Amino acid sequence: MADNKLKPIIIGISGEPASGKSTLANTIEENVKNITNNKSGLITVINCDNYYIDITSKRKLYKNYGEFLNSGYDPHNPSAQDLDLLMQNLNSLKNGKSTLIPEYLFGIGQSIPEKIIKQPARVIIYEGIFALNPKLENICDVKIYVETQKPLIVKRSIERGLSRGNDENTSRKLLFDLENSTQKYIRSAKDDADIMLSGQSEIKSINTVINEVFTALK
Repeated sequence: MADNKLKPIIIGISGEPASGKSTLANTIEENVKNITNNKSGLITVINCDNYYIDITSKRKLYKNYGEFLNSGYDPHNPSAQDLDLLMQNLNSLKNGKSTLIPEYLFGIGQSIPEKIIKQPARVIIYEGIFALNPKLENICDVKIYVETQKPLIVKRSIERGLSRGNDENTSRKLLFDLENSTQKYIRSAKDDADIMLSGQSEIKSINTVINEVFTALK
């Protein structure tokens, strides 16, 4: 892949919510910028959370997000995200075109279309719980699954929920519902992954690998 200068390398990073996918993708991006002196055109990172479908009108029917979850809404079901649009955007970047992607505001459940500009790059990374969903897996050159121990996922999930304006009861409700959805829609991606990583890996060891790989790609 490194020898084929004309073809971008697309990396999909999947795993359970709060497993460390975003941390891994952001670590890669920051290290690449450091070792290439911010050279453009080498890496683009997409957070798949921005592809959640707008739920503002539906949320207005309920007093709070917890009641909305009790009504049957499942943010851990692939239907909650616009994976078709994500595929279109990835193909656009793959074909060397600048692409506008949506931005999702978790506090209110709003999707803002064509808000964030992404540039084509030598390496395109997209990360999210459905990154290796069957709708997307064929676009990947490298499939990574991040696995993390349950107690740490619980801790991170509650902290993330609070940061997004959920109370602790709502955050725990999300965790309770997560198990069935994870088993059904997310964990199966492990079977097709090229690389399994621990979400508890030391940043130093990740940096070492990143430096070796992207030095070869420069």
